[in-house]
Amino acid sequence: MTTNMKHIFPILILSVTAMSEARDLFEVEPNNTPSTAYDPGFLQHGDRLRGQITGNPEFFDADFWWLKTPDQAPGIYENQLRLITSIRIFDGRIFGTFENGVTTPVQYTEENRYVDVFTRWYSFGRQARVNYAMVGSSQIPRDYVAAYEQVRITPTDLGQFAPGEFRIHHEFSPAGSDVQIFGLDHNYEVVPSLTRAGTASDINLRTDLRPGKYTIALGFGSISSENLDPANQNFPSYRIYGENALVNNGASSFFDAQAPLVSFSTASFTRTLDWRSEVRSRGTHSLAYYQFEVVPEGDAGIALAVGIGALAMTRRRSS
Repeated sequence: MTTNMKHIFPILILSVTAMSEARDLFEVEPNNTPSTAYDPGFLQHGDRLRGQITGNPEFFDADFWWLKTPDQAPGIYENQLRLITSIRIFDGRIFGTFENGVTTPVQYTEENRYVDVFTRWYSFGRQARVNYAMVGSSQIPRDYVAAYEQVRITPTDLGQFAPGEFRIHHEFSPAGSDVQIFGLDHNYEVVPSLTRAGTASDINLRTDLRPGKYTIALGFGSISSENLDPANQNFPSYRIYGENALVNNGASSFFDAQAPLVSFSTASFTRTLDWRSEVRSRGTHSLAYYQFEVVPEGDAGIALAVGIGALAMTRRRSS
């Protein structure tokens, strides 16, 4: 029997990572290029990055940092910087590189200077880092303070399924759609057959998957990693300047007509993934995560029952 449930909201359970004493981390010059970024060591939840933008209104000053997270238990971690400076003259940018090595921002701060969250990226338990810059211009030197925060995310559980063909696709494909998907295996390594993270193709995936756990991330705008694709299809045409992280370049404001919902289906199961609600609830540059498991053929009956049970539980919790 095919189950077709529409507009089921994802379940997201957040937990703040282990608390430790917050530190003030001051910039060290020279740090005005990606290659000379200051490395303050591994970040802890609550740490504060502190620096000063030079007082010269004729050019933008940039302080570059390496933002690093340590080894942690395998999982999905949302990392962000929150600006706590009262004067809003700054931009935050995560940098990447094209195939030829030229650097480029892969994520910008919202243009609205009153948005608190300046930078957001995802890590998965391995040591990770991204290359970040605080950018601004001013008549006089201005100090900035940005607080680092991390939460662990529990993805929405889609259930267990027997091996076979899995299809993931837009429910409709409007002109100008910019919804992307990034697939990961049980080790949080990329699964190319579950990934369309550039901007040159719609989501329309059909793939056979071996037994194992899989995670998919959905978001508005390109999703950058260590992979790149000059054709801008499976991956963007640039990679992050760093490692073991995902970065979404999208915005929190978009029209539903630009952002179709996504259908996840097997031979006996269909579900609409309302990723838009999750992204909007989390804010700028966020991704909605879903997880499912493919089990050996002999467990097919159990898999179907568990999958339907998980769907029913999700429905009860989201009602």
